[in-house]
Amino acid sequence: AQRTMTSGVGSLLWMSPEVMRGEPYSFSADVYSWGIMAWEIMSPEEMLFPGMSSYEVSRKIVTGHRPKVDPAWSYCVCQLMQHCWRGEKEERPTFLEVMVQLEEVVQPEAKDDAMRGDGKDMGLATPLLQM
Repeated sequence: AQRTMTSGVGSLLWMSPEVMRGEPYSFSADVYSWGIMAWEIMSPEEMLFPGMSSYEVSRKIVTGHRPKVDPAWSYCVCQLMQHCWRGEKEERPTFLEVMVQLEEVVQPEAKDDAMRGDGKDMGLATPLLQM
């Protein structure tokens, strides 16, 4: 169900375009925010929109600007984040779809680690499941 709850409340860095525009929104706005937080977890040394004012950030987000993904990251994780950032809320995955996709990424990583016997964590996607 779409509704206007707390329009314009929150940090611009994680706010979806429809919330910035004061439009009705749903849980897809939270999926957008999760995608941005996932990017931050994957790139702890990077800053979102460095050197931009709040006005510049909001204008960039509404016009489709998104953080850059690192080519060294898992292709599946990058695709998932980018799907979460889609400008049209109807095109974003649900949280259930996010969890299913992350589990599909983590399960093969866990199997690979077990086969190597190196005792390492399940890879880059694991912290995203623990949010």
